[in-house]
Amino acid sequence: MRNQKGAALIVVLTMLTASLMLGLSSMQSSLIDERLAGNYKAAAQAQMGAEQAASAGLGSIGSADWVSLSSLSSSDVTDLRWDDVKEKGDGECQAPLHCYYRYVVDGEDRYIVAMGRIGDGVAALSDLVIVEVTEGGGGIISGVEAALACVQYKGRLCSFSPGNGKSGSSVDGTDRVVDGKTQGSHQPDVNPQGSDVAAILMANGGTVSEQQGNGNKSAVVGDEIYSSSSYDNYVGRLSETWEKAEERIALDIANALSVARSSSKPDYVYYAGPGEVVSPGSDEGVVVLEGGVLDLDGRDKFVGLVVISTAIDDEGNRIAGSISSGGTSTIVGAVLGEGFSYGGGGNPSIFYSSDAIADYVGWKGDEESVGVRGGFVVENWR
Repeated sequence: MRNQKGAALIVVLTMLTASLMLGLSSMQSSLIDERLAGNYKAAAQAQMGAEQAASAGLGSIGSADWVSLSSLSSSDVTDLRWDDVKEKGDGECQAPLHCYYRYVVDGEDRYIVAMGRIGDGVAALSDLVIVEVTEGGGGIISGVEAALACVQYKGRLCSFSPGNGKSGSSVDGTDRVVDGKTQGSHQPDVNPQGSDVAAILMANGGTVSEQQGNGNKSAVVGDEIYSSSSYDNYVGRLSETWEKAEERIALDIANALSVARSSSKPDYVYYAGPGEVVSPGSDEGVVVLEGGVLDLDGRDKFVGLVVISTAIDDEGNRIAGSISSGGTSTIVGAVLGEGFSYGGGGNPSIFYSSDAIADYVGWKGDEESVGVRGGFVVENWR
């Protein structure tokens, strides 16, 4: 019995040692899991940064600074490294997330390459995002024939009510520059290199309520086309007949919807679906309404293209897109759509400008293509 004295202490110490080792092991495992989770989060953020940078590059492609692949460190675009991408370009990320994009040309092939990184660690470096683009056949619509163009939608007529203001024109097909005041009776200067279009195109019917301006200025300046025969005799038409024009306009609207619904929708595209309202204010770009409302207020001056379509809800009801504006709000560019209404109080105006929509015109009418700014089409995004 005397030889067994202290045995319990040894057993307890052994158990304590085993428990301590088990606890340390669990703690180490937890720390490893925490680090793995942190690394995964950082990697995911870095990859999202790369996607964000690629989108930013797509939105600015109209002013791209292309670099030859042969001048970089790789003979294949898929092998480009962080330093190659970081050299020029900014993906508009905020620290600690850094993301960059670059425009690379390899022979006739053009790419936007992008990468993201958290801090300075290589563990949080994203994979290379490669967007293959082709030049030509870009844009969102095939052309513009009027400052305000609208076609019927399944019997629904277009309507235009310019408001009750007395400060001058509400729709003007004169080609004007983008800059310049638009409040009150002010109008942008005439574009000396531009070509005028019709003021209103509703060749298969519509309702127009014209208000006189301040005694000398009509609410509508330019040709007004309210029948198919008038279109067929219009010198500024883009199609041989109104029937073909309707088909082309339908494709233009479908293409604009495809761009606006795309997961890679450019930042300059504003979209409003059924029951939604979009208010870009005095910005520039493209507004696409699918049963939505463009709300322009007071002194807003939106520069660019407005495309309007009719939506069908789950119960089969038609929801028409519309423009609601007031004061001296202005669209400088063009409006194209189907079955929509436009009106408001005050003296809202539409001034045609080829400069304002230049980046968005040139689509060739291929149902499979998706137009983007600067005349480029996205072929592959990986």
